[in-house]
Amino acid sequence: MTFKGHIGMSLLVAFGALAALGLRDEGSILTALIAIACSTLPDVDIRLELKHRKYTHNLLASLLFGLLMGFIFSQSSPGFAGGFLGGFAGSLLHIAGDLMTLMPFNPLYPVPMKPVSLKLFRSDNRLVNGALYYAGIAALAYYVVFVYLGLQPQRLLP
Repeated sequence: MTFKGHIGMSLLVAFGALAALGLRDEGSILTALIAIACSTLPDVDIRLELKHRKYTHNLLASLLFGLLMGFIFSQSSPGFAGGFLGGFAGSLLHIAGDLMTLMPFNPLYPVPMKPVSLKLFRSDNRLVNGALYYAGIAALAYYVVFVYLGLQPQRLLP
């Protein structure tokens, strides 16, 4: 998936979950924002010129990203737990998105297993990435208006 697709998918899942659970507290919102920000972190392998989707697209890397974010946020409002959960969840959301694309990889690396892929679409599919992005924006808007602000939809007809 592209940057836009990963951000959209994580917005959709994170704010969809907050809305479904009715969570409005600062800690939950900050943890969701950390997860969204970290949802593109596994693609650091491209910048580092490592084999794509090998070392950073797996459960072990997700745990390490979670620990890193936990330490980064340990002295701030989200705390270690919020940072860890955000980093771990964001990385897992990235992996979930990439599992839907054509390129197989091992999400349990270094555990030996056959690479997997759901082969639903190409990672650069503009329609899918755009749809996920706008669905994520819609989930965020829904959350802010109807959950966080608590506004009620008005009937158009009496």
